[in-house]
Amino acid sequence: MKNFLIRTTAVGLGFCLWSGAAIAKPAPPNADTKAASHVTMGEKSWIGDVYNSGLEEISLGKLAATKGTTAGVKELGSHMMSGHQALNKELKMLADKKGVKISQKSADKEYKKLNALKGKDFDKEYVKMMVDGHTGIVKKFKSEADKGNDPNLKAWAAANLPKIEEHLKMAQAQQAAVGK
Repeated sequence: MKNFLIRTTAVGLGFCLWSGAAIAKPAPPNADTKAASHVTMGEKSWIGDVYNSGLEEISLGKLAATKGTTAGVKELGSHMMSGHQALNKELKMLADKKGVKISQKSADKEYKKLNALKGKDFDKEYVKMMVDGHTGIVKKFKSEADKGNDPNLKAWAAANLPKIEEHLKMAQAQQAAVGK
């Protein structure tokens, strides 16, 4: 009986040690963890800034497409809306692949400010917002394309910089047309 208890205890202790070792093993890193390790905190912030800027462009572009008084402002609004929807979709897919969570910020303040305006005042303010916003975003894209750490994010910024520069030129052209 004594031998039986010793053997049972030894087997039970062995099983506990074996199962505990199996539980204590760290899980192998998956592809998302490896991908996210290349993204710096600054790049995570960059992703959020660019994505939220895009959301603002979409919201304000939709407003300008319906409320603008000139064909040029309406066309600019439509172009900004569709262009930034496509860019945000790509950026969101890249962020998801990298394991980066994007916290969305509201553009309500800018939307309300712009929506309160009418006529030429609306057109001028919308175009000013687009010039100012795209001037800043062009700088952010250039910085990431030149100095970024993550190769995929760096390549994405470089590939899409011409689109953002085109948006800036379009907004500047409309600013010249409607006045400052």
